[in-house]
Amino acid sequence: MATAREIKDGCNLVCDGTLTLQRANLDPRGIIVSKEMLMVANFKEFNIHLYRISDAKLLAKSDELESEPIGICRTNDTEICVALNNGTILIMSVQYTKDIAVMKRVRKLNVVTAFNEFHGVVRFNDNVVVYGLKQEKICWCIVSMKDGQVGRVHEIYKGNMSHMTTKYNMIYISCYAGILSPQLSGVYGYDIQNNSKQTCAYRHKDLDCPTGITVDPHGFLFVCNWSFITSYIHHLTDKCELVTIYSEGIPLSPRDITFYDKFLYLSAYGSNVINRYKLEYSHQQDTAISAEAKTTMDREVGKEKQQTEVIYSRNLTISEECQVSLKRRVLPPGKKYHAFFSYSNFDIEWVKKTVETLEKEHGFVCCEYDRDNTPGTPLLKFADDSIKNACKTVVVMTKEAVKSGFVVHEIQMALNLGFSENRNCVVPVLLEDCDVPGYLDVLNYVDAREANSRDIWLPKLLNELNA
Repeated sequence: MATAREIKDGCNLVCDGTLTLQRANLDPRGIIVSKEMLMVANFKEFNIHLYRISDAKLLAKSDELESEPIGICRTNDTEICVALNNGTILIMSVQYTKDIAVMKRVRKLNVVTAFNEFHGVVRFNDNVVVYGLKQEKICWCIVSMKDGQVGRVHEIYKGNMSHMTTKYNMIYISCYAGILSPQLSGVYGYDIQNNSKQTCAYRHKDLDCPTGITVDPHGFLFVCNWSFITSYIHHLTDKCELVTIYSEGIPLSPRDITFYDKFLYLSAYGSNVINRYKLEYSHQQDTAISAEAKTTMDREVGKEKQQTEVIYSRNLTISEECQVSLKRRVLPPGKKYHAFFSYSNFDIEWVKKTVETLEKEHGFVCCEYDRDNTPGTPLLKFADDSIKNACKTVVVMTKEAVKSGFVVHEIQMALNLGFSENRNCVVPVLLEDCDVPGYLDVLNYVDAREANSRDIWLPKLLNELNA
């Protein structure tokens, strides 16, 4: 296990490795963690998966749901709440031992009239809070767990993505307002006991695309920020300050974060890998936590809020050893590469830059002829062996590539491998306008033409490689 570098003002962040879940076809849209189990709302397969944390083994999955699950939360020790994309909330019972798990539907609540689009659900006391879009505005409302009664819908700002968590009597919602209104992106806090009044707002240049948000066992607030270059985890203080935890090992497209005990779990769009971190608090920070907890207790019993000076760590970081551990992606048994690149020599510079990005920034192991072929090995033998040993074959489509006999052979080899293994092995990347072969025209391709910037096509390529 990697160890973290000690921070002199009182807090350590330790990488505790990754969990590679035993199901490749995953797109997590919400995770729940308990002492031994991890539950995932799988957007791709319309169901809920339950894994054992010790070995990431899939113990159970629910029946196929009537719509995509886009959020999940625990309501009590034996039940979970699942928000579906069609405006339905499902209550499901979950029972498990170390080796066996069973999930069953209990009841259904219909709140479709409150939203045009759901984004998720969180627990709040004996109710749940659902959030999403209504007429292109991010909004939220409280739903009774007893009878499904929908409370007042609170609108925030025009946007297109949101996540939520709760802390004491507060609701915190992270909002991505889009590229046209970046100044409205951030995290907003609402006091439920004070007519749901907005009491705080976190806006910062490094909080331009916030995603998952959570509260640790001590009441500290954390949020992910999705960036096309480097993603972050931020700590949001009670003084509306932003304290950044920076790591090159954080996935490019973080989706959800959640705490259990002192561990933070992070999922990413289209990935079956869950990153795990451990937050370690020193004596100084424990004192600060106790002060904050005491202040909160005093406020809840009606006493005047005390002014308490809290010491926060402002320079949380991850050691270089930890960064390498985080970036190294696990390969399936029998595979040597995540991606083999099929291309024309005219496109070699683009391939080299893309391979460097995938390997250095995102932990993939790639293979391409110019760099990896052993002198004296025939091209066709190298290509055949590399395709068999790769999870995916990335086909760079240009006018020269579609005329190349070697590229055509590599495509056919990869397609035949996909048929034999009953999976899609080919990822076409359109680098310029060309006559796409008919056998590739039926596949979804990554559009990397000049009109589309790297910020647009790279996340799509990452999703395809993670699938």
